[in-house]
Amino acid sequence: MKDFIKNYFKLSILMSLIFLIFGILLFINPEGVIVTISVIIGIIGMIFGLFEIIFYFKSMSHTALISGVFSLIAGVVLVTNTNILATIIPMIIGIGMVLKGVKKLELAASFKEQNIDNWSYVLIGAILGLLCGIFFIANPIMGAVVTTQIIGLLIIIYAIISIIDNIIFNKNVKKIANIIE
Repeated sequence: MKDFIKNYFKLSILMSLIFLIFGILLFINPEGVIVTISVIIGIIGMIFGLFEIIFYFKSMSHTALISGVFSLIAGVVLVTNTNILATIIPMIIGIGMVLKGVKKLELAASFKEQNIDNWSYVLIGAILGLLCGIFFIANPIMGAVVTTQIIGLLIIIYAIISIIDNIIFNKNVKKIANIIE
């Protein structure tokens, strides 16, 4: 059991190091990661599209043909215009944030009318949400970069904590093996 636990911890540290490297890449080169993801999704879309078109010729399913052509075109667009993914997603997020911000403004006004304590916190949250949403809509590429960097930073923090946990666990393999057995 002790050998199994040691091997498990080695694998866990390896995974943590991979997460750490990925997080660092996201943080220092978010544009490159976004381009890579766009190309990968595009290639997958093209492959799926080709399979759907082949399936059409075997089954004469018009749905397969439509899906295949759409997937193939979308895949080509993502591979040849890698910024489109980085533009669309932040805009959708921004629109959602603006809509949520407007709803929170209404809620803050309602709370104020009803003399509910701390209504100003809801108002501050609404304003921050609106500003963030407008930022994402006005600067979708920058929004994608910032979001990617934040995700990268969170992954770095997670990986460091995981490595520390694994070092602590590795120092206590005997105790852990006794607990499990």
